[in-house]
Parts: sequence; structure tokens; C-alpha cells
Amino acid sequence: MMFLAVSGASAADDDIERMCTARYPGVWKYLEWKDCVKREIDRQQIEDQNRAREQLARPCIAAEIPRMEELVARAGKAINSDWSLEKTREALDPIFGYRGEIAISNQNIKERVLVYRIHTKCDTSFFLLVNVLADEQGSLRYIRTWAENAPAGYPVNKNYSYDPSDHYVLRDYSIDFEARRREERFRAEQEKDRQRAAEDRQRAAEALAKEEQQREQQRQALMRSVKLSEIKQTCLLGDCRMLRFDFFVTNNSKQKVFEISIGWAPATPQMTCPGDYPRRERIYDSLAPGEMAPVSMSVSNPPKSTTFCLAVVDATFR
Repeated sequence: MMFLAVSGASAADDDIERMCTARYPGVWKYLEWKDCVKREIDRQQIEDQNRAREQLARPCIAAEIPRMEELVARAGKAINSDWSLEKTREALDPIFGYRGEIAISNQNIKERVLVYRIHTKCDTSFFLLVNVLADEQGSLRYIRTWAENAPAGYPVNKNYSYDPSDHYVLRDYSIDFEARRREERFRAEQEKDRQRAAEDRQRAAEALAKEEQQREQQRQALMRSVKLSEIKQTCLLGDCRMLRFDFFVTNNSKQKVFEISIGWAPATPQMTCPGDYPRRERIYDSLAPGEMAPVSMSVSNPPKSTTFCLAVVDATFR
């Protein structure tokens, strides 16, 4: 059966009356039905008023959102993932303009959470809720930002996720510090690996350079043991346009020598031999240790000089 609407409840629509009738059927529950209708009418009126207020506040909210988002962005950049919750509060209090509350987490009684609320300057129930959670050991787990009582159209789809507690989590203003620390450890290990590899390459290069230096020193010592003696020079053509050197090569080293290169150059005005021999002739004789061999070497168009210097500038030893 249906009751007649009570006085003062004439504004209640049929849906409210049917809902209350379903809850409180029968004449004996008339008073409960009456209270139900009044309560639902009052609730609907409050909701209508709130919707109207929120609708009027939308231009103000739209102007406030950039300021609110800028605060949470600054907060995320100000936090070091290795900080304690207390040190984090010291850094964030100046940003938000008041002292944040440290409370016990609802999800884990052993964890603590630092709480901030960023309200608008508008006539609205919308605000941003900022939580910084620390685990049982005191290490920061994350900073997370929720949009509470968010107006229609905020946040945009790509920037939020909807969690089971009916809150819009703003991903752009939430940071997973545990993931950041894992990434930092991974990057630190990568950097260590790069440094170790660079050090290994440096050591290998230094060892190779040292080995090359030792080989060159040994080669120079061996070359110094190859001696030239009884050097004679003869002009073969007029004006000495061709010159022949006759000399002996003696291998005083303990290794066999091949492909000896002889450098030749005019003596200096002080009758000393130069330090460099840009002109070179290669002789292919091989000499066993202790062996001596005569050599004749002809050169064309030598520079004008009465005295020339000869020296062993290269050789192969085996």
C-alpha cells in the first residue's frame, strides 16, 4: 500500500516515497516511513545545494588548480628519497605553509604517514590530499597525491588512476621512492661497471704501452749492438751525383738480425753526426750473432758535403 505524503514533504518525488515504502511497509511503520521521507528530502536538498555551489565555484577552482599543482610538484622535487619522515616534514612545511601531521597509516599500523591538505580559496569541498608514507624501518615509500571531491573534468584521464578507496590518485604528482631507490642503485651499479671497465681498459692500455716501451728499449739496445766499421765513401760520377759507401756490418747481439736499415746524412759543420737520418737505405743481409759482413751501398744525388755519417736506424731481430 502507499501512504499519503506527509505535510511538509510535498516536494518529495515519487522515487523517495517508493524507496521509503519499500523500507517500511505497513501501517504500523508509518512514523518510520515519515521520518525516512523527511530525511531523504533533506538529503536531496543538501545535495542539490552542494551541486549548485560546486557549479558556481568551477571558474574559481579552474583558476586555483595550477597553484595547487605547483605546490605538490615543488614538494616532490624537494624530497630526497633517503630522508626520514621528520626531515621530509622540515622540507615540506615551508612549501605548504603549515606543519604537516605525522600519523599512523590506516593500511599498516607499523607505518607512518605525513599528511598535507591543499585547499582552494573557493566555496568548494574539493582539495588535494598529499601523503608521504614511511615503512616500518623509516624509509620513505612514496609521496602520493589524491584529488578529493574532484570537480567534473578533473583530473584528465591520462593523469590519474582510480584506486579502491574511491580516490583519484594524481600520477603526475606521485613518486614511488622505493622504485627510485632501485633505479638509483641500478644506475650506481652501472656507473661502477663503467668505471671498472674504464679502469680495466686503462690498465690494459698502460700494460700494453709499457710492454711496447720495453720491446722498443730492447730493440734499441739490440740495434746499438749492430756496428758499422771501416766506412769509405767514393764518388762514382762527376760532382758526386752518385756516391758509394763501403763498410762492414758486425752483429754483436745474441740474436740473428735481418733487414738492416742504414741511415745516412751529411756531417754537421762542427763535424758531428746528426740525431736524425731522414735518408735511409735497407740492406737485406742477415747476420748471425757475432757475424761480420761487407756492404756496398750506393745513393743518388747526395747533398753537397765532404763527409757523411752512417748509422743503423732500424733492424729486425729474431
